Amino acid sequence: MPGLRLKIPVFFYLLLLVSSASAHVAGVTDTGIKISRDGLTLVYTVPADNLKELYPVGFITPDVAMMQAIADGFVVRNNGEPCIPDTGATRSLEAIESEQFEFNYDCHGLLKTLSIEYKLFINEEKTHENFARISLLNRTQNVTFSNNYPVHTVPVEAIVRRLAERREAGADVVESSSAFNTHYFPVGLKHILHGYDHVLFILALLLLPLTLKRLLGLVTTFTVAHSVTLALSVLGIVTLPPLYVELAIALSIVYVAVETYLVSRCSGGQPADSGVWRRRLLTTFLFGLIHGFGFSFILRQMGLGDQILGSLLFFNLGVEVGQVLIILLAYPLITLLFKRLGYQRCIPWPTAIVGLAGLFWLVQRVAAL
Repeated sequence: MPGLRLKIPVFFYLLLLVSSASAHVAGVTDTGIKISRDGLTLVYTVPADNLKELYPVGFITPDVAMMQAIADGFVVRNNGEPCIPDTGATRSLEAIESEQFEFNYDCHGLLKTLSIEYKLFINEEKTHENFARISLLNRTQNVTFSNNYPVHTVPVEAIVRRLAERREAGADVVESSSAFNTHYFPVGLKHILHGYDHVLFILALLLLPLTLKRLLGLVTTFTVAHSVTLALSVLGIVTLPPLYVELAIALSIVYVAVETYLVSRCSGGQPADSGVWRRRLLTTFLFGLIHGFGFSFILRQMGLGDQILGSLLFFNLGVEVGQVLIILLAYPLITLLFKRLGYQRCIPWPTAIVGLAGLFWLVQRVAAL
């Protein structure tokens, strides 16, 4: 039985790979910078896994050494003179497995030309990016710190003078920040691609024997559902405890995997009938509502300043593009595999991998209660 001997190690390798991965790796660092007349407040959000790279020995929670490492990662100057950070505050963001650090900088006088340099991770990881919002006088500029662009400059004095001149001339200076915040599109894209539990749920939907038209209906239902709760949660209208949401997401993976296996055995590999499809539509919608709360945690805890609607829009677009990429890559491969080897013969293995990975997360999250 050479085929079986090959499948068993592959099966356990994939299961180990999926199960050992974190279900919610944000994969991005974020900075909120609020500028006042003579200083600024900087709030830096970083995944816990990244922190281990800065302080790998004995890392448990942020301490004085970690605060210093983060503070040293930013160089702030006012007209060439260094601004000094005070002792900052920290808080754990358990929902997105991240830590947040806050510093107040004293620039010893009125701000003129402010330069902000970011040095964390970019030398070791050439593709690392830090998404930042720089706020001044109710206006927000979105910038990205990277290996190619580690320094951003804000001409504070010139901006204040220009607004004062407009006010003296009687011009309307009450301007809202741009509602179209494309800054959060890559955040949403990375979040879905690094959210392995969401990815497995989508893959479980692809395993059910459905026509392409009905499959697209399922994906659309999932999109509508998670978009609704993503918006409700980020806007603070409806919120749920993160741990219970994570439990429900893990349970959704187990349920869909088991249901897919049972339906596939009864269908004989033929496309599922309309009754099965309608039932799957309902479960996909209900579970999509739960997954939307999961998507919302990173936005709620990073903070969005005064651009909530624009950030929400482009974050969700990033999530949808990532979802489409997953489907475009996985669907042809799954279809080809089933055609070559036979649906009934193949289906137990992927449903078992998905189901056991979901069960692993479920047990892990129950233990965290």
